[in-house]
Amino acid sequence: MPVIGPERALLRLKPMQWLEKHCSTLNFVARANTLMGMAALVKAGLGIALLPEDVAEGLPELGSPDREFQSDLWLLTHRDLRSNARVKACAQFLTEKLRT
Repeated sequence: MPVIGPERALLRLKPMQWLEKHCSTLNFVARANTLMGMAALVKAGLGIALLPEDVAEGLPELGSPDREFQSDLWLLTHRDLRSNARVKACAQFLTEKLRT
């Protein structure tokens, strides 16, 4: 199966490191430096790619998510804005929505 691989910029992501380690470079038909670029190559029919659910949404034959590659998401704020009511409200909203 032709595989779309990551360029160097994406190798900071653990799933992309796994892909590089476990797939022969001979199988890579294309590489992209963004997840959206990889998704565009899949949509164009060049091959398959390892993508997060939100990026892969709407792609043909979406496989089931692999929980082996789950990761944390950090919500950061500037220390001068942490006590700002709007920033707190936004952080609380995002936290609630992203946990589901």
